Amino acid sequence: MDKQFRKKFFIICLIGGLVFAIPFFFVFGSAIGYKWYWAVICLVGGLFFALAFYFAWTLMEKFQKPLSFENKKAQQKLLEYEVARNNPYEYKFSAFMNYGKGLKQEVCETVLYFEENKIHVAFCHFGKIYSFEISYESIDLAVIENNKILVINTQEFGSVVFSIKNFNEELEDAFILKGLPLELLKDEE
Repeated sequence: MDKQFRKKFFIICLIGGLVFAIPFFFVFGSAIGYKWYWAVICLVGGLFFALAFYFAWTLMEKFQKPLSFENKKAQQKLLEYEVARNNPYEYKFSAFMNYGKGLKQEVCETVLYFEENKIHVAFCHFGKIYSFEISYESIDLAVIENNKILVINTQEFGSVVFSIKNFNEELEDAFILKGLPLELLKDEE
């Protein structure tokens, strides 16, 4: 949240609190015999907590990190897997893939290797490397949506969905050069 909006929000809340507190005291507090200095003590206490909340909000905002599914340990394990596997590939793409069900569901670091006659998919799920292969013959259609989402419809697995990390034109080229059916979808803005 930007600084100007935060200040405006704080002032609006403070004025709203005063507009509510003063009539509330005169309607209910004075009617049952509270002295006026209790109203001042409550207003000062409210002001103190409002300022404390404002400064805590400002400090917490500085330490806030954007949401990211990046997992450095998983990336390292996938790199070690690639070295140990030592299979030649033509193209390599990094992505995220949702895997698991219920409490075992996770957004996994994933690597797609375009090899001679198949796509080898390796992913790290809760610290373990898993892999599967999609043969080019089994691919009915591949869809790239907004240069972010890759959906591969296969006869073996159904639809497999990937979120491509850093899209580049080589992904399109890999499908085209392999003669695979590809559809590009883009939002019209």
